[in-house]
Order: sequence, then structure tokens, then C-alpha cells
Amino acid sequence: MSSPSGSNEWCYVLILTMLWTCIEPQSCPPPCVCSGRPFPNPDQNVSCQNLDLSTIPDGLPNSARILRLGGNSIKTITSDRLSELQDLRTLDLSANLISDIAENAFAGLVSLHTLDLTANKLESISSSMFEGLENLQNLSLRRNPVVCLRKYTFSAIPSLRFLDLGELTKLRAISKRTFYGIPHIVNLNMARSNLIVVPYMNYLNNTAELDLSRNNITAVSAVDFQGLSQLSKLVLSSNKISRIQRNAFDDLSLLSDLDLSNNSLTMLPYGLFDNMLSVVKIDLRDNPWSCTCEATWLSQWFKDNMNDNSRTTLCGKCRSPSAWRNTAMCEVPLESLKCSPPRITDTQGLVNVSEGDSTALLCRTTRDAGINWITPNGTNINKRGAFKVRIKLTPEGNLNITNVSKSDEGVYRCIAKNTAGISEIDTVLKVPGRLPVSVSAATEMPVIEELLEDQFDSAICAVSTTLNDRSTPKSIPVPPVRVRPKFVPPTDDIFIAQPDSGKDSSTVDHKMYIIASISSVVALGIVIWVTVIVTKKCSKWKRKRKMMKKKRMDRKQVDCPSTPTCLKSIEQDEPIELPDVYNICNGGSFYTKGVMAFPTEETIV
Repeated sequence: MSSPSGSNEWCYVLILTMLWTCIEPQSCPPPCVCSGRPFPNPDQNVSCQNLDLSTIPDGLPNSARILRLGGNSIKTITSDRLSELQDLRTLDLSANLISDIAENAFAGLVSLHTLDLTANKLESISSSMFEGLENLQNLSLRRNPVVCLRKYTFSAIPSLRFLDLGELTKLRAISKRTFYGIPHIVNLNMARSNLIVVPYMNYLNNTAELDLSRNNITAVSAVDFQGLSQLSKLVLSSNKISRIQRNAFDDLSLLSDLDLSNNSLTMLPYGLFDNMLSVVKIDLRDNPWSCTCEATWLSQWFKDNMNDNSRTTLCGKCRSPSAWRNTAMCEVPLESLKCSPPRITDTQGLVNVSEGDSTALLCRTTRDAGINWITPNGTNINKRGAFKVRIKLTPEGNLNITNVSKSDEGVYRCIAKNTAGISEIDTVLKVPGRLPVSVSAATEMPVIEELLEDQFDSAICAVSTTLNDRSTPKSIPVPPVRVRPKFVPPTDDIFIAQPDSGKDSSTVDHKMYIIASISSVVALGIVIWVTVIVTKKCSKWKRKRKMMKKKRMDRKQVDCPSTPTCLKSIEQDEPIELPDVYNICNGGSFYTKGVMAFPTEETIV
């Protein structure tokens, strides 16, 4: 016989079962499947995958935390389908036919952390698509036919940390401000995205992992990774890189993993890895290395810094000379590579430059070598980052000095070094003449380097000029080479459509209009104010002058004797129209404009 407590437990189970049965059909739209924790939140995971849905189904439970709609035939995301799902954290829209996302389509998803748009038909992406996703951290746009990435594309989601832009095989252009406004990106993937140069990434100061593999990049410049001081993993494998400029990795002091495998490298500039203090692994396999004198430093570096077990595999094999073909580069006997110290060429000896001008001190070598300069005050400039503002070491080894001042005068020493030895040469800088104090002071201000605008042809993006216009032009122009700017002032907002066409006609410089309008209003106000002040002053001065004249006349009239000739003398001396005066010399009082006054009080009206 069961106890009463046992009967109560069975009653509770029966009641919960009935409630579950009643709630489930009402909260989960067919043919989707809902699952999750028990009552009262049974619908946290909603799966509508691979159901050939053409639209997002109605009746989605507001308590949903995960919504999976992948593998359907959805073409459009409108702004009224998802706004009620305020608790949603993961939204999977991958493998659909989405080509159009309305503005504010995700505006109500304030809790969304992950948005997957992989393998859709998006040709154009704009920041308005992501309005309202204030807490989004993971975004995947992988395998979409995106043609170009315009400026500020992701600025509406500043919390973004993981961005997947891999396999954008139709990509033709990237604005230099594409990544502006997402400073917290930790992981960026752009593998196999049709890149021909390294995109402008100076805004990604906190990025830890960057994958640019399987593209068509041919060279790495000294400023491509400038400012990426937090980068720990960089993948550049399977490109067409044949040249890496000296100082290209100077800012990557925390880099531990560098992959340069499967490229077209025959040599690397001397001392390329000197500032990579945290490096653990460098993969140089599958490159046609030339095991000559220029490779001596690299072979020695691998022996000193790489683990014995992996060194032989990672350092790659020699392609030339034939004596060392297919031999691991780091295993070639260094004594067999006959090297000589670098010889410095193209020096000037004496350079004269006026104050305020710019100059370049040349130091080129016959062999690849590490170059540093010693300034007159003893400062050692051995990397691109030193004295960025006025004195800069170029990748070629020259020393550029802008806004030269008298204090820059002196002897500059160029030191070229390779594994065989050191060469030095001095250049004397003379700065004749002095500028006015006001101009000399200006030379201490930061100097902005030359600004290279977006080589961004708007015609490339014509296949999707707006989110609602998906018409494809009959012919698409060949994209220009995307040149990466060296420096971008944060306040600059210029969008160049073509290299020689000036500003894009669709861009309006609102700042200039506002400044011009304010200046006009202020100028007009000043003119009116000056006019009013001058008018008042003139009127007051005229009144005062007239009153003083009246006062003098009154005094003369009071002091004159009681004779009939009194008025006549005044009229002769002062040919001015006088006020009506009665009994001027009789009785000691007079009336002026109907006001009685006494001479002793000198009252003037």
C-alpha cells in the first residue's frame, strides 16, 4: 500500500506532464523542434534546420536562446521577424539563399552573441544590417559572394571579437576603413578571400590571431602590420609572397607562431626576426630558398632559436645552388657560404638643407644587411618605429628627416651589418640660416606623413549598389591594384572612387559646410554689432556736441548786458539757428522749448 506522500509525488508528475503537453504545441511552431531545460523554460533550443523553409516561421517562442535555421531556402530577412526574441544568444542562418537583409533586421536581438551567415548569397554588406547588435561577439560571413567591403562596415558592432571573412572568393576591393570601429577583434580570418595585398589593419590593435592564407599576396611591406602589438599568431601560408621588407615584423613583439610556408621566398632581409622576442615556431617550408651568403643569418637564427626536433623540417629546403639542392637550409655548413661584409654605396658625405625643409640621408649596401643610424646626440635608430614623427628609418635603409631644425645639425653615422662583418660611413648634415621664432616652433609639432587614399573604384561595387538593387551590370571593370596607405588620420573621412577622379561625387564633406555656415553667421553678427555700436556712438556724439553748443550759447546769453543789441551780437557771432528764447536779458530767466530754467543751474534739454 502506497503512502500518501508517494501519491502526492505521482500527482505532481502527472500535473507537470499535462502542463508540458499543453505548452509544447503552443510554444514551438511546426515543423520545428524545441528542446531545452524542463518547465518553465522548455523552449530554449529551437531547431528549424533543413526544412526547406522560405521564410522565418511565425510563433517562435520568446524564451528561445538558440535558433537554428540553417539549410533552408530563406532569401530575405525583414525587420519584423526576429525583434521579439530578446533572449536569443545564438542565431544560425547558414546555408540559405539570403541576398537581402533589411535595415534593423536584428534590432531587437539585444542578447545575441553569435550570428552565423555562412554560405548565403550576400553581395553587399552595410553597417545598417547590424544595427542593434550591441553585444554581438561572433560573426561569420564566410562563403558569401561579397564584391567589396566598404568603409565602416562593422562599426555598428563595436563589441565584436571573432570575425570570419574567409572564402570571399568574389571580393574585389576593401576600403582602408573597413575595420574601423571594431577595436576588440581577437580573431580575424580572411583565408582564401582573393586578397592581393594585406588589407589596412591598423585599427585592430587587440587582434591576437590573423589568418591571411591561401590568397594572392605577393609582398609584405614594412607598415602592413604596424600597431598590431598583441598579435600572437600570423598565418601567411599559400600565397605568392616573394619579398618581405625589412622591419615588417618590428611591432610583433608578442608573436609566437608565424607561418610563411608555401610561398615564393628565396631570401629574407637580415635581422627580420630580431624584435620577435616571444617567437616559438616559424614555418618556412615549401619556399625556393637560395642558400647563399644572404641566408647565413637565417640558418644561424634557426640553430639558435628553434627546437632541434622541428628545426630541420620548418626551416625549408634549398632550391639553389645545385650543390645544396633539397638540403635543409638550417643544415648547410655555414663555413661553406663564403660571405663578405656589406659595402655601403650611394652616400652623400655632406648634405645642406634649410630649416623647415625635408631631406633623406642615403645608405644603401651591395648585400642584404641590417642597417641602423647613430644621430649626433647618440640615439640609435635601428627600427622603423623609432622617431616616427620627424626622423624615420625607411625599409631601404635611408634616414628621412622632415621639418629640419638647427638642432638636427651634425654627423650621422650609418652602420650596415651582416654575419660577415660591419661597415660604417658618416654623413654630415648642415642647416644654414634660421627661420623666425614662430616658424621654428612649428617644426616641433608632429608631422603627418603623406596620405594615400583608397584606390577604391565604386564601379566595382555596382553589382549591388543598394541592398534592394541586385541587378548585375553587363560588364564589370577590372579591379585596380589595392594600394595600402601608410598613415590615416583618424578624423579623415575621404572616399576616393578612382585614383585620378578626386572625391567621390556621392560623398559630401559636411564638416566644411557646417564650419562655413558657422563662420558666415559669426562674421555677419560681428558686422551688425560693430554697425550698431558705431551708430550709437555717432548719435551720442552728435547729441553731445549739439548740447554743448546750446550750453555755450546759453552762457553767452546770460552773461550779456541788458541792452537791445544783445541778440544781434549773438546772431552775428554764431550763425546757427537758435531756440526760442524770451526775456533773455530781462529778469534773469528764460524759456527753452517750453521749459523754464535758471542760468545758475545750467540745465540743458
